[in-house]
Amino acid sequence: MENTNMKSMHRPFFSVLTGLSAGTLFLLSSCPSPSTTPPPPTPREAAAPNFSLKPGTYFGTRTLEITSKTPGAVIRFVLQEGASAPDPTPESPAYTGPVELKEGTPGNPKSYALSARAFKDGMTPSPVLQALYSIDAPKARVEITPEAGDLYGTQPLTMSSPDGAEIRYESAQGTAAEGTPNNPTREPIQGDISDGTGSPIYDTSAASPTTITLNQGTVETPEIYTYWIRAFKDGLNPGDIIKLTFRVYPQKAGTLEPNLDAGNYRGNQTLELTLTPADPAADIVYTITTPTADGSEPADPTDPIAPNPAEGIAGSTEYDSAAGITLNAPAPQAGDLPNIYIVKARAFAAGKVPGDILRLRY
Repeated sequence: MENTNMKSMHRPFFSVLTGLSAGTLFLLSSCPSPSTTPPPPTPREAAAPNFSLKPGTYFGTRTLEITSKTPGAVIRFVLQEGASAPDPTPESPAYTGPVELKEGTPGNPKSYALSARAFKDGMTPSPVLQALYSIDAPKARVEITPEAGDLYGTQPLTMSSPDGAEIRYESAQGTAAEGTPNNPTREPIQGDISDGTGSPIYDTSAASPTTITLNQGTVETPEIYTYWIRAFKDGLNPGDIIKLTFRVYPQKAGTLEPNLDAGNYRGNQTLELTLTPADPAADIVYTITTPTADGSEPADPTDPIAPNPAEGIAGSTEYDSAAGITLNAPAPQAGDLPNIYIVKARAFAAGKVPGDILRLRY
């Protein structure tokens, strides 16, 4: 005999549900179901502030700005002298403009601790940003002319101080321009010059100004000078030691100036070169490319070489000021392809450094 109860137990679940009475369905639909309401979102965090001045030691009063990338955020901060500052609270001062960090005195800097935090309604406060600053008195300054490096021609070395500071210096000349037995570090020091305890003073007064001349050497062997310079003034920290090395060559042969600026032209042209300053004894030589058949860019010509009859060196083509340098346009049958010329020219003179190479493209 078939067990109908067992059959009903093996019916698909859908069939069981559809076989229930309407009242039963009503009761099932009335059963409480698990809640699907999502939890409230976690408030976003305001962006941490940013200081315009990195933590560290500075010379002279400084100002810094505090910003936050969160629009409309109120930045609150705590600034106090010392090595720490408490975290800002909603009651801390609001940032409204640049914060000033005042300088201390020489050797006795002021220490500041700064903390800041951003607040905004509907957001959690930002992380706290903290920084420590040491603000010392300014350093005495000195201005020097010319700049270190290669110089051409004898010229003066001049110094001045916008702070009215006393300028001391040490110097050495020649290729071995590092240190001396009496002052190996070459550090300019204050003291009494008469007893040898102080470095020479650079006098900036109109009555008896110090004159320092950097004399030129030769083309092959320039004169080499090294100076160590420092400024001192009461109420200021000693300035940084400035080390300058000069290599002084003879003057350059001169600068070549063309009558035609580099660029595009129609028809035959004549390039003329003028040497400034004029020097009748100077040689002007040049190299020039030969135009390519297809109008493409030619390779750069070699650098101009000075003539040296003693060594059998003819040098590059000598410039003839009466004729100039001819730049021919292509023949009519060549179509629209231009002739491209690249010219390099340079001046040479006995006892002088070769002039700068002039490069022109036409």
